[in-house]
Amino acid sequence: MARSIPTTDWQRLSETKEPSVDFELHYGLSSRSVRGVLDEILSDMARHTPIHNWDDKLITKPLETLARVVRSYLSTHNFMLNTLLGYTSVEEVLTVSGTNHVRPAMQGANDIDQIESHLFFGKRPSNMDSHSTPSPQKYGMSSCPFGVGPTSEDDSNLLGFGQGRIVYITEQVSHLNRATLLIVYAFCIRLQYEDCGYIGAFIERHLSLRCILKIPYHWQQSSPLELNSSQQRCYKRVTISFHITYLKLDSNEVDDRKDIFDRDSLFPYLRKPGVENPNGLYLFKASSSILLTLAIPEESESHEEEISLLQCPQALWTVLVINSLQRFASDHSPAQHSTPIAQFIRGITSSLCTQRINAQYIYDALRNELKTCDDGSLFDDEHFTKSTLYHFAIKACDELEASISSSLRFVQKTRDSYVTQLCREAHAHERLGIDHWSQKMEEEISALEDLQAQIHAVGSQAQESRNALSGITAVLEARMALQQGNRMKTLAYLATIYLPLTAASSVYSISVLPESASFASFLIFLAILLLFTTLLGLKLSTLSTLLATIAPVFRKSTLESSWRDLLPALPPWMENYIKLYMSLLDRTSSRGFWDFLGESSQPPTTALGWELLYFLYQLILFAIRILPALLLRYCLVPEILYPRYQWFLFQYRHNRYMTIKYHPILFIIDIIRFALIPVWIVLAACIICFFVLLDVFLLGPKLFVAYIQSTAT
Repeated sequence: MARSIPTTDWQRLSETKEPSVDFELHYGLSSRSVRGVLDEILSDMARHTPIHNWDDKLITKPLETLARVVRSYLSTHNFMLNTLLGYTSVEEVLTVSGTNHVRPAMQGANDIDQIESHLFFGKRPSNMDSHSTPSPQKYGMSSCPFGVGPTSEDDSNLLGFGQGRIVYITEQVSHLNRATLLIVYAFCIRLQYEDCGYIGAFIERHLSLRCILKIPYHWQQSSPLELNSSQQRCYKRVTISFHITYLKLDSNEVDDRKDIFDRDSLFPYLRKPGVENPNGLYLFKASSSILLTLAIPEESESHEEEISLLQCPQALWTVLVINSLQRFASDHSPAQHSTPIAQFIRGITSSLCTQRINAQYIYDALRNELKTCDDGSLFDDEHFTKSTLYHFAIKACDELEASISSSLRFVQKTRDSYVTQLCREAHAHERLGIDHWSQKMEEEISALEDLQAQIHAVGSQAQESRNALSGITAVLEARMALQQGNRMKTLAYLATIYLPLTAASSVYSISVLPESASFASFLIFLAILLLFTTLLGLKLSTLSTLLATIAPVFRKSTLESSWRDLLPALPPWMENYIKLYMSLLDRTSSRGFWDFLGESSQPPTTALGWELLYFLYQLILFAIRILPALLLRYCLVPEILYPRYQWFLFQYRHNRYMTIKYHPILFIIDIIRFALIPVWIVLAACIICFFVLLDVFLLGPKLFVAYIQSTAT
């Protein structure tokens, strides 16, 4: 319960010997400013030398990145950082004889004593001031020592002594100031030479931007073993943390959005076409985190979590809330609600409120943009303003709805699986605060569900508007296509008249014309061209269909398949005859030129006269058959295929393994060779025709006999 005591009563309370505890904090012994404390923390983190550090060389931990960013920030700014405390709200809670006394830790940022009380636990209740609310009852004095639960049934509802701090860090701070406040307030919880593994784990969970609930495990979280383990003491402590993500619309602070370590940039807010604004509004993904830790300044030999402190919070307890709303942090609740578990539920409620307010802000901005853009017209402008807005609205609504849905599932699962049990097993002293903030949490969940439905409705409305705009645009494009078709038809009619007239005029404009070329003949020629062009235009669709039918016949694959189908139908002598002629055009063929002679190349007898006649026959055959074949195969075909060879060289012009150089004399020679290609083509065709006629007259009877033999077989 809470009571309000005048200042004189507070002085009297400080003079009495109330239960207290002796503890020492790790930081703040040599410095009494925010910058001094921060320098101590960063120096301590830099001296951290684990025994096994090979993982640190492979993977950079988020905590190390955070410390590096803050060190860089301190090296460029020399002020004392005391003004940053204005972005936080800290309340000190002292429980004496079952009564809570609450006061803000600092009224101004210039008093050094107040700065010290703003960062650390106060050791004397005389430092407290009376900001409690009156209570209808007063609990009696508890004989339960610090850290020990009640011993009798009469003491079951009493807490002898407890000391706590409620710290809220607002989100309306730059990313460098957020990093500074996060390190300062998280590490100021540390007791003297205490292992700060649970603090580093909390910061890393906060920077992971994921929905996480860390409940007490059997063992406390510890940091890796160091060479000097004197600063790794383990006290009796229990820790709970809750992390939830939300979306926030904020301006971009830096040029590179990757430098913002505790937020993830999703996409810019409604960037207008042609307008570059690197520091404009962006939709960010952020995280709100709540830490509840209770400790007794006694070393723990077992290193286990002291779960019993959750049932009897007679300890030093801290509730740290990261990224909270300013108005929620300044909402001072009654003192009887200032208990550890109740404030932990309050932190969860504040995170839900933070998500709802930010989502409501984005929702209102989208709705105002849609109302402003809705001018009653179904058509878009030349900058596609409506299309861009509808696309962004649908994308933003989907992201918002997914974020809220994920958070609601996580919160409901957390409430059903752990928070309900935690509240049920809590001390009776916390019942009022737990009931109050549990009800507030349910109200925030209901408000988030209502906002989710509204966001879904706006997204559906934007989707319908975009579909309507797309439909209207499609209809407009169809109309424009029809108009374009009509224009093309008109142009075709004009071309039907203009092209024959132009062709006839071109022909009759030649200076050398016969005498019979008169104006009457010009009209007759023009009429013939006009009739031909008109018929061609009328039958253009038929010609297109005919060409589409004929074109596949002349494709390379079709010709090859037709040739493969034709070969089995030919007799062997005809197939060999055709392949022999095809080998003339292929220099890589294995067929020799003596294959043209066939079996007739063998002498009929071995008599001298016949051998002389055979030699004369072979000499004539070489002159009229073999020599032209050599000329065709090794001279004409390479010259005809010379452009193909040049094309292959052109493809390898940038190859580092081939040296291709330009020479003016070779260029002139190439021009001459290109000019003579038609001559070589005509000469090659004549040689092939000569071979065919030669085979018909000389080898015709032999081929006829072979044909008769193949037919008979």
